[in-house]
Amino acid sequence: MSCSAKAHAWKSAGEPTVESRLSAAEANLKELNERANVAESAFEAHVRAATQNLREEADLRKEADRQLHLRIEAASTDGLHLAMVGVVWLACGVIMSTAPNELLGLVR
Repeated sequence: MSCSAKAHAWKSAGEPTVESRLSAAEANLKELNERANVAESAFEAHVRAATQNLREEADLRKEADRQLHLRIEAASTDGLHLAMVGVVWLACGVIMSTAPNELLGLVR
């Protein structure tokens, strides 16, 4: 739970003379200018923070995508050496199963 409050003072002219009204208007204009500068600085700080957060999130997502790509690649090629050993044994089995028939044909 949080709470915040802001208060601003507005200078009144007091006396109805032109000089007093002009000085009050100048003081109020100065106050408005300072408030606008503070608001602009806060807005720019917020935009910078949001941009930095967005950049960091994009970098984290790129790294996560790269890690996922590596895991998928490893999973799809992980059994490749086992498959090659199986092919070698299959070739040996085919040769050994046909060798007796070939030898028998040579002896006759």
